[in-house]
Amino acid sequence: MINFNKMRKTAVVGILLATAPSTISASEIDTIDIKVVLDSFGTAHVQERWKVVVDNSNTEWYISMKNFGNMVISDFKVYDNDQNYYLSDDSPWNVDRSRDEKAGKCGVNALQGNDCELCWGVGSSGSHCWTAEYKINGFVKRFDDGCGFNHCFINHDMSAGPKYTRTTISMADSTPLSFENARIWAFRYNGTCRFVDGKVVAENIEPLTTDNSMVVMCLFPKDAFNSPNVVADTIGTMKWQALEGSDYLESYTEEEYAEGKNVLWKNNEDQDLTFWEIILLIVIFVVGALLCAIGYGLFYLLVAAVLYYGFGLLWNVVSLRPLRIYLRRKKLMEGAQSEYFRAVPLNGNLNRAFYILDENNYKILPKDKDDLYAAYLVRLMCYKAISITSTVEKGKTVNRMKIASDVDWNNVKDENKADLRCMKLMYKILKNASGKNLILEKGELRAYLDKNKGEAKSLLKAVEKESKKECTPQEYQEVVGLKNYLNDFSHLGRRGVNDVKPLDGSDENVSESNLPVDNGYQKDYSYSNDGEQNLLPENSEESTTPELQNTSVSTVYQKDTAHVDANDAREKRMLDEYETKMWDEYIVFATLYGMADQVIEDLKEYSPDYFTTSMLGSQLIDESGNVVSDFSSFTGISSVSHSMSSQSSSSSSGGGGRSSFGGGGGHSGGGGGGGGR
Repeated sequence: MINFNKMRKTAVVGILLATAPSTISASEIDTIDIKVVLDSFGTAHVQERWKVVVDNSNTEWYISMKNFGNMVISDFKVYDNDQNYYLSDDSPWNVDRSRDEKAGKCGVNALQGNDCELCWGVGSSGSHCWTAEYKINGFVKRFDDGCGFNHCFINHDMSAGPKYTRTTISMADSTPLSFENARIWAFRYNGTCRFVDGKVVAENIEPLTTDNSMVVMCLFPKDAFNSPNVVADTIGTMKWQALEGSDYLESYTEEEYAEGKNVLWKNNEDQDLTFWEIILLIVIFVVGALLCAIGYGLFYLLVAAVLYYGFGLLWNVVSLRPLRIYLRRKKLMEGAQSEYFRAVPLNGNLNRAFYILDENNYKILPKDKDDLYAAYLVRLMCYKAISITSTVEKGKTVNRMKIASDVDWNNVKDENKADLRCMKLMYKILKNASGKNLILEKGELRAYLDKNKGEAKSLLKAVEKESKKECTPQEYQEVVGLKNYLNDFSHLGRRGVNDVKPLDGSDENVSESNLPVDNGYQKDYSYSNDGEQNLLPENSEESTTPELQNTSVSTVYQKDTAHVDANDAREKRMLDEYETKMWDEYIVFATLYGMADQVIEDLKEYSPDYFTTSMLGSQLIDESGNVVSDFSSFTGISSVSHSMSSQSSSSSSGGGGRSSFGGGGGHSGGGGGGGGR
């Protein structure tokens, strides 16, 4: 029997398949690959390669060129994938012509001023690959103090959002572009903008929607281009207008933004000189002239070069910054009972401790965040979120970080929410980067952060969210006191505990509070006159927690050394549970101080038992059964912390990195539209 229903279904399917090419309902943009070559006059030689799918309604394809100001388009041409050039239509382009009338032709649809649309006929529906070439005269603007552009290469509101887009910018004379001679930012898409092999490469990491666009800003030194497009303003005006509303602004101070400092980049290389800077330069050149007059010209040139390139360093010295830091430190230490503090500072708040150290260091440049990230990693080891494991790679045994499959953060009794938030983010990044085997192999973290700049930025935000209020004497004494104590630990032991007295001259022992217990910080110790240590019962009248205060370092030894030599005491020293956890925190803070190796060496002599009783300590034993001498390298912490620090901070200063969803205001080009119509 003939099955008419089956025949009818088969016929319908056949008709649909036969007519599929002619039923494309919407155009698609698979790839837009843009190459921009800049010549010495600031002219952009642009090549755009489009891979698209044309629907039945489209008669032409076009690129919208608006907000062009003084820039002018010229030399427009189009060819297809077979190198067949389209006929250039010199007459005004008529957008209302039919598909057949536009086929094989290209032209410019002039708009107001220098704005226009670059158009060509699609010819047929289906897949196409076209290359459009043109020049933008006056593309690079020349400002009073620099050169640059802020241009929209991919428009919003096109007929479809491109799945992948890349913009590559290079120099016609093959001069490599890098952080040495350029600053770069990108806006309004999720992706990256980086220096790659002497070129600027901006690309997306997820498909663009019709709401997205690709705006790239590049800034160059004043004499980089001889562009006829001269703007009577500073380059900072364009820069700050573009940065407004972007993620990048979060890395600038409110003062910098409010003042609209017209700097080429954040490092303040070309700010206007202050009065005292001008006076200093005059003095330098006067002295130089005198030296030249008496035959020391070469010496003067050398000195001038050194002073020129080291002006930032010299100015910090002349401005008496070291003296101001010294006086501030001295004031903060006033009234301290001791220069040492052996409890955990600030209830373990690493973020706050890092800020205090940074604000009161003599170095000209701010501390990078490597040490802070490294300290977080060590604390994550204490929480068993990460560990060190041996694996064989290329026939060699190497140490790698092993990431725990899960962490119960409810069991982490860390009182500081800022630190906990940072560690959660760090753990998430490490887990995602480590892949299915949860072992962080070489290159995995950097590759992951390259593709997920937003996560590194989130970590940086969490780190910098901590209060920046001025530190109190108590806070400073705690942070610096522990650093002094750990630094002098071996020396104090050799002197003998009876030689260590509080700075106020008191012979009384000072009670101590806030030692870490179960990842918390509220276990109280006191010391009797005969040197016996007693754990005070909680909630008793005698156990009222004293206000956190500096303690004499002598208390660390009094448990075992009241009647014996200090050297003998070290040989017999055994750590109880609370002291083991305290030394875990010591190593965490020693990492923050950048002195973990020294503390571990001291601990090897003071109590070798630590490396078998502590989970953290057990991670510091090498294959030969010896305690490691290079803690950061052995664990891989130095490499991991540096990767996180560098990836999260470089892009905001114009060094390349992630793009920003917001910002990009004041750009040339763009204006919306483009694609098939």
